[in-house]
Amino acid sequence: MKDVVMVVDPEFGRSTVEGARQTMASAGLRVELVSSSELRVGEVRAEAVIVPTRCAPALRALAALRESEQANFVLLATMAPCDLASFAELRDLSLDGVALEDENLGSDLLLRIELARSQEPDARTAVERYRQLERECRDLLGLMTFSPAASAAGDADEVLGSMMNLWHGVCAAGYMAYWEWRGGEARWELMAELAAGAMVVKPGREELPSTRDPENASERVRLIEAPEQDAAFLRWAPSWNAAARGAQGRAALVHVATSASARGLLVLGDLATRPTPLLAREAVLRSLGSQLGAALTRAQHHNEVERAYEELKSTQRQLVHAEKFAAMGLLSAEIAHEINNPASFVISNLSVLEDYSSSITEYIEETEKLTLERAPLVALELRALQERLEMKYILGDLKELLERSLAGMQRIHQIVRDLRLMAHEGPHEPGWVQLAQLVDGALTLVRHEGKRRAEIDVRLTDTPAVYTDANRLSQVILNLVINALQSIDPGAPDENRVVIDAVVDEEADRIALRIADTGSGIAPEVLEMIFEPFFTTKQPGTGTGLGLSISRDLVRSLGGELRVQSSPGQGTTMVVELPIRAPKFKKPERMGESGTFELPSSDEIELARQRWRAAAHPEE
Repeated sequence: MKDVVMVVDPEFGRSTVEGARQTMASAGLRVELVSSSELRVGEVRAEAVIVPTRCAPALRALAALRESEQANFVLLATMAPCDLASFAELRDLSLDGVALEDENLGSDLLLRIELARSQEPDARTAVERYRQLERECRDLLGLMTFSPAASAAGDADEVLGSMMNLWHGVCAAGYMAYWEWRGGEARWELMAELAAGAMVVKPGREELPSTRDPENASERVRLIEAPEQDAAFLRWAPSWNAAARGAQGRAALVHVATSASARGLLVLGDLATRPTPLLAREAVLRSLGSQLGAALTRAQHHNEVERAYEELKSTQRQLVHAEKFAAMGLLSAEIAHEINNPASFVISNLSVLEDYSSSITEYIEETEKLTLERAPLVALELRALQERLEMKYILGDLKELLERSLAGMQRIHQIVRDLRLMAHEGPHEPGWVQLAQLVDGALTLVRHEGKRRAEIDVRLTDTPAVYTDANRLSQVILNLVINALQSIDPGAPDENRVVIDAVVDEEADRIALRIADTGSGIAPEVLEMIFEPFFTTKQPGTGTGLGLSISRDLVRSLGGELRVQSSPGQGTTMVVELPIRAPKFKKPERMGESGTFELPSSDEIELARQRWRAAAHPEE
């Protein structure tokens, strides 16, 4: 007959079982290991039977066998750390004791077997051991509340706060510190510390050991019997001595893996006269470290998902704005097309009418001269009539009215053509472009807004023509001028300027078009992100964050580069560097213009006049 029959299952740690067997064998007990399926309850012949709480049917059958007085043996149960649920279901059974499945399992089982076999047990030892087991159970129940609290935490700070509250609840004189390894900076950072009841998250203190690992990382848990004498431990417990005030205690270092590459170090201690027995339970501490690592990883993933969700929502809003602007661009192109035709007719008609008014004025003056020579009395009557009707004033004012009307219609015509150029989506044709005319055309669309913010000074008089695509380059210039004006607060146009000039490098066959403003400037940390799509510093609803990104892509498509120079409070200078002759554009046989910003030519006006004359005198 064996002295002890020990039931094992797949969840029983092999090293734990073997350690318990060796401990009991060293005390002279013969141990037989059987599985729950191999156990024959009615055939048990042993002084003691040990069964895990997970094998509840076997425990109940053995307890019933003892109660029927068919067998007399010591019945003990073993329980996995933090697995009180299975034990709670067996509280109604008559057991001789329960032991935790950890490195101390063998000695715990020996103590319970001796207490059950002894007719007159040492009452003092039994009471002491009972109190210790009672506190272990109470502290384990406290640790079981960590998982729900950590699951509800929104970020790593809340997780660490929950851990400190938990440890302080388990140990009134508890100490805790959590360090996190910063691989990119090769240093450890103290993220949280609990000492003398005070809890601090991110205290900002650092520890830079000579080696990367404070302890051997392969040893997940290191138990420390005398922390105050352990210099290596005290490096990782900066407030231990201040909180201890000469008191002793127990401590442990627990390595925490928060992800595949990140890791941390959890320092736990108890400065009470009777420290918590959990600091001697390596399996419990290992399980607690795993739970903390999982909670921190979950919090990190939660934050990443939350940030990604916010970015997606922001991107969605920006895309909606971009779609609106795209629709507005197409609509403006259609409207511009509809306005352009009647505007061209009105310009031509006003030009013809201006010519007619000159002829009428000349006719009246010559008629007055001839009448004065040949019929003085008639001439006097005509002059009186002219004075009564104010013909001189009317003729002079008519000329001025026609000139102003023609200038206004020419401005409308110019704006419409610029709008059509901005919204042009067809194939782009390169050609020789005069930068002064191109900039002037772009400024037509923003000149009204510019009057409220700054003076626009264009210095492109002697700038050479550039062989490029006017459509794309005009869009870039318009975007940059708008940004320059929006960086200046309205209300003081006389004190602010937007200067547009160019620097030519004839040897390199390149030109740098510069747009400088006296606005607020750009902070260095923002300067690195201004070309990223959808990034904007403008108020919601005033910008899409696409202007500079699209502008840089357009400039690069022209064989150039868009650069920025800025500092806070000193304004910003945007530099469009272009080749004077873009190598990616094939030189056409006949040099043409890429887009035009000229008003109707004199030949066009003369043709319009001939059409009107033909319509007025069909008999000719």
